[in-house]
Amino acid sequence: MHWPERYGMSYTLWHHTYSGRGLENGDPEVMRRITKTGEKLADLSPAVEWWLFGLLKECTFGRIDETTLKQAYAHLLAGNRAYTDYTGWETRQSLVLGKNIGAEWMRMGYGLPNGATVEIVGDEVTIAGKLCTPIRALDVLDPNTLKATYGNSPYTIQCATNCVTDPQPSGLVDPFPFLGELGYSTPIPLLAEGQNFIYVESAWLKPLAEGVTGRQYPYVDTNYKTVRW
Repeated sequence: MHWPERYGMSYTLWHHTYSGRGLENGDPEVMRRITKTGEKLADLSPAVEWWLFGLLKECTFGRIDETTLKQAYAHLLAGNRAYTDYTGWETRQSLVLGKNIGAEWMRMGYGLPNGATVEIVGDEVTIAGKLCTPIRALDVLDPNTLKATYGNSPYTIQCATNCVTDPQPSGLVDPFPFLGELGYSTPIPLLAEGQNFIYVESAWLKPLAEGVTGRQYPYVDTNYKTVRW
């Protein structure tokens, strides 16, 4: 998934430039999935929540304390900031964070970070006037999803990224949230409910070279320092 190929700059820089907000650093670079009529966003059940938190532990090798990991988890799932699209822990249940116990579960509304390597699983379709492509996702209703790890799921568990506007015009991307000076990757899965794919706008996709497979590092214009997979 490559924003610069469409606008010549990172999405966040483009948004700040043309929305009148001005330039700011620190916004997560995420893409909204495109949904057909009747498609549901993925509910984050208690089991799915603890699995998500376990992915953070996997990617930091036990070297980051649990308080810091929970802070990162809160940033990832904040309703007004990142991947839950206003259905985050501020108003909904998070067992991991001990928030709003008994309320509705959180939902995964976004889920596609800038720079993700994805697997196309079907033909293009038109949804709401946009040409869209189905890509592989993990079904939260499938028990096998809870066995997926960052190490064994290169096309469905990605690195969350954060916009840095300098150097312009494209800026750079960092891990989001930042987990220590070693630049640990912060995992975020592509989640669906009742199906194993989601739709994204085709214009954001850039084909890999023939014969190239797996996650592609380093991502173009990135601040990622190390990858240990």
